[in-house]
Amino acid sequence: MRRTQRVLVSVFATTLTASFASLIWSYDARRRGLAEGDLASVLGVTLALASLASGFWAVIAPRREADREQPLSMSVDALVRRIRQQWEVAEDLHRLNDDFALSVAWCSETAGLADDLTTVRKMAASWGTLLNAPPRTATPAEGDELAGEGSELAQILRERIPTGRLVILGEAGSGKTVLVERLLYGLLEQRSADDAVHVRIPLGSWPLDGPDLDTWMAKYLIGIEPDLKDLAPRRYGKRVRRADVLLREGLVVPVLDGFDELQITARREVLRKINSAMRARRPIILASRPEAYRAAVEMPGDTRAQLLSGAAGIELLPVTADRAETYLRQKDGDWDDLCRHLGTDDAVGVALRSPLTLFLCRTVYERTDRPAPPTASELCDARRFPDAVAIRSHLFASFIPAVYRETRAGRRPPWPVVKAERSLRFLARRRHDTESVLGSGADLTWWRLHHLAPRTRRRLAWTVSLLIASLWLPASLHQPTSIPLALYSSLFIIGFIQLFIRQVRLDRTPKAGLGWHWRWVPIPAAIGAAMGFTMAETHVQAGDVEFGPVPYVLFSLLFALIGAAVCGWRPRKADLDRPVTPPFLLRQDRRTFLTYSLTWAFVVTVVFFSILAPWVWASLPLLDRVGYGAFLAALAQALLFTVVLGLGIGVGAAFHQTACGTFALACLWYGLRGRTPFRLLVFLDDAHHRGVLRQVGGSYEFRHVELQRHLAAVT
Repeated sequence: MRRTQRVLVSVFATTLTASFASLIWSYDARRRGLAEGDLASVLGVTLALASLASGFWAVIAPRREADREQPLSMSVDALVRRIRQQWEVAEDLHRLNDDFALSVAWCSETAGLADDLTTVRKMAASWGTLLNAPPRTATPAEGDELAGEGSELAQILRERIPTGRLVILGEAGSGKTVLVERLLYGLLEQRSADDAVHVRIPLGSWPLDGPDLDTWMAKYLIGIEPDLKDLAPRRYGKRVRRADVLLREGLVVPVLDGFDELQITARREVLRKINSAMRARRPIILASRPEAYRAAVEMPGDTRAQLLSGAAGIELLPVTADRAETYLRQKDGDWDDLCRHLGTDDAVGVALRSPLTLFLCRTVYERTDRPAPPTASELCDARRFPDAVAIRSHLFASFIPAVYRETRAGRRPPWPVVKAERSLRFLARRRHDTESVLGSGADLTWWRLHHLAPRTRRRLAWTVSLLIASLWLPASLHQPTSIPLALYSSLFIIGFIQLFIRQVRLDRTPKAGLGWHWRWVPIPAAIGAAMGFTMAETHVQAGDVEFGPVPYVLFSLLFALIGAAVCGWRPRKADLDRPVTPPFLLRQDRRTFLTYSLTWAFVVTVVFFSILAPWVWASLPLLDRVGYGAFLAALAQALLFTVVLGLGIGVGAAFHQTACGTFALACLWYGLRGRTPFRLLVFLDDAHHRGVLRQVGGSYEFRHVELQRHLAAVT
């Protein structure tokens, strides 16, 4: 037993004994009518609280210490299990061999935006010399050592890039997302017990005015695996989280995606911070568009290019004509005229070189039973589509009407094309507006749809505050002397509401049933017991209750139950990385809302009705005068009051703890404004089945960020 635990156990035993002695002294003094009974009561309650607190920490402290001494390998294994769960959940995101995911090819970057392999190997050798450790091996190959296709990138990274640092460059829609997913999957499958784990991190959500890169990445890892917020073993520092140590020791390799989503003026600074944060032998992978990365590397006015130190580079290649033709002909359609232009320098040939545009083209011009369907040969009209930009714009504009057209069975979609497109445009614009609040990405998470953009929140704050102040000001002007006080109170109301609406937290997460949080039960229960003891003392002093041990014990137990229920009986967070769907999470959260509300109603009803029991018992002698009917009516009225009070408190607590309440309000608000259908989750699920969205765990994403930008009319 450690010294701290022995001290806490000694304090617990001493204070518990003294508490019992004080309470016995208090009871005896009150029975004999002595004045020191009040002092003994206060002393006994104080010592009881001290004993409960010391006993609580005597149990928790060694458990925390044991958890802290667990090796870091267990944390890495837990992170790997969580990532594997995410792969299983995001089934349609990671179906890398389906007909949507064209095989992506690449070659070495030759425009000077990354170091050549000779420089990379020299840097790796210097790392091994400085750190007295052998450098990572590299197997040279003939020709372009970094060229490859499909799932070969994981093997190339492990065998031919000794620093483990890589820059992936590709145009919009060229398949960077698919390539990164293939890379992560391959590295995860090839990982041995002692290897680091690669984690994809959306770089666009990094607040530049916030924490440093390592702190922010550690916070992101904790979001994936919450246990990483626990303290690391003491040899790594006194108050160091496991996520920080995993990054510092190179046990987690960040794969930073979305560099081009950063602000133009911030990219150079971000690249500088990445270089300063990445110590020797720390691998890193960065994905970006070539023009965005070039603008950061070759900043005007800077004489020296700032590259990602020690990183090799690859550039994604266009889809070849043969592969594009094979991909298009997997679906019925008139592809003959179009295929003759593939691989040429014509507008249609240039436009259909990326997997995204090929996917859009095949979806739009797939042969159906519609009368006079459009044919793909119209894209070959040079007068209508003079360049590749015009063809891309046409494909994006035709995609939503194409997926919401009538099916082969003649069944119409549940939503007209115009309404579906209007709703999707609103969701895309809203996602873009709230990017500063929710971070980068294209996720449509139902429990976050109530979030407001900063501009909307400011407007709401001013509207509500001015409305309430305008109602309060006339009502407070009873006489001329109250004008200054009315103005002052109105300004106070405006300021308070402004501060509340702008600062209130709107975070909600789905819940999965109820459970006891035992760690936080003893102290609230002890505080509740002290409050019950005080209330019993108040009633005894007022003469409402006769002096004796029963009221003290009864009130202490009842209020201890309230304290334990408030802090201990809470909903459990749903495991968002399990194979679940958004509708399942919503149904589970609704059941939790109902159960939590009824539980609170039952507890509050029992507690408050038990508190009223002494007065009911005291009124028994009045039965001869008022009769049993009036007595039962008064009893039923008291019971009804406690039930309504319990339901009100339960609904409020459940609304605060679960996510379905705020989601229902968001659906109602958006539906009344005509922005989305009232059954919003059904609409999102239908869009997922039609290929507009993809499911990632319990949320949805636009199938491609370019589609989201087109719908949001963002360049």
